Amino acid sequence: FLSVTVPLAMTVALGYELRLRDQRLRAILDHVPAQVYMKDLQGRYLMANHQWQKQLVRAGIPDGLGKTDAELFPPERAREYVKHDQQVIALRSAQEFEELEENRGTTRVNLAIKFPVLNGRGIPVAVCGISSDITQRKADEERIRHLAYHHQLTGLPNRTLLRDRIEQALALARALASQSLHPLSRALCAAADAEAVPVLPAREVREEAGRGLLGQARGDDGLFLSLRL
Repeated sequence: FLSVTVPLAMTVALGYELRLRDQRLRAILDHVPAQVYMKDLQGRYLMANHQWQKQLVRAGIPDGLGKTDAELFPPERAREYVKHDQQVIALRSAQEFEELEENRGTTRVNLAIKFPVLNGRGIPVAVCGISSDITQRKADEERIRHLAYHHQLTGLPNRTLLRDRIEQALALARALASQSLHPLSRALCAAADAEAVPVLPAREVREEAGRGLLGQARGDDGLFLSLRL
């Protein structure tokens, strides 16, 4: 039997250092503009930062620690979160996911980075996640994509999108013409070879809505592409 005596002063100092380190870590986590959390292998939340707790409070849930996703979130969302956790555990590596968060009738998009917490033998014992709100970023990306192919004022497809659709239509028409399936496709190919693209005044463009592809060509002119094979 080996007895080791640790001076009381050393024990107190060690305890103080551990508490100070924990407080510093907690301060960092609570000021990170993202949700940080850890779950055990059964999916129970072991710890979470202030941002994670705040989104639960907004949903009317005072505390989520010790609970599972199925107890906290709508069934579809909970299944999605659990599926991602299981993938991280199976692969034993960090993974990125786009996860939806539903809260009082609103849906937000989170970029979740999840990774396994391994023991000394490399076996997963928990899953840690960092979820950042990218809802506005997704909206901005969608607006950029829309503006790339639509006129800013009229909202009609611009020449870039029209060119793409015309090329697709012509490729289809040529394929059908080569198979002698649709005589109308030959007429479309002939019109394309002659660069005959119908142009309508802007006041007449919207009257063609629902009958084909409308687009803003230049100024007050509109393009109308109609393909019926």
